[in-house]
Order: sequence, then C-alpha cells, then structure tokens
Amino acid sequence: MVLTRDLLYHMINQENEVYENVLEQKLTAAQRKALPDKAFGLPSKRKYPLIVKDENGELEWNHLRDAISYFHTCKDEKDKKELAGNIAKVIKKYKLDIKIGENNRIRNYANFD
Repeated sequence: MVLTRDLLYHMINQENEVYENVLEQKLTAAQRKALPDKAFGLPSKRKYPLIVKDENGELEWNHLRDAISYFHTCKDEKDKKELAGNIAKVIKKYKLDIKIGENNRIRNYANFD
C-alpha cells in the first residue's frame, strides 16, 4: 500500500487527528511480524517501527521520520517518554542527519541536541 497525500487525508478524522494505525499500514503483516521488538519505538506494544530494512537489506529511515511526524498520536505520557527516548537513541546511534524542530513537542520528552 502506498501512502499518498490524498489517502492520508482520507485517513484523517474530523478532529484532524491521524488514526493511530496510519503509520503501521506501510508495512505488510509479514514484514511487521519479522521485525524484532527492539525495532519499534514502543517495543512492548510493537508500535512505531523505527528501524526497518528494505528488500536489499539496507536500512531505510522513512519509518523513523513517520514516527517523529506522528508522535502526537501517542496519547500516554509514559509511552511518549519511551518513544521519544528511543527515537533519540536511533538518531544518535546511526548518526542520522534528522533535525527535530525547536517547537516540536517531542523535544519535551527527550534530548535531541
């Protein structure tokens, strides 16, 4: 399934909140099942995939960017802290050039500097 802008707009509800499973739909069930728990931003819930390899075994970061973009859909404060911390760890571990905006609320939960 390709997530186009039009499809995304159709997946947004009346209050402009993205449905919780939007970013989960980019992976097939088999791809998702094959990921280890540690590849997710919330490992115990297997939500917000961060580290995904493409068909050639190369790391792809679009899921990490999606997790940052959809951080606001994470409702539980404890989960927000865990998710933000895991996102920050991945960015630092792989020395990724991903900038988090100064006003992004994810900055309230982890250090991205």
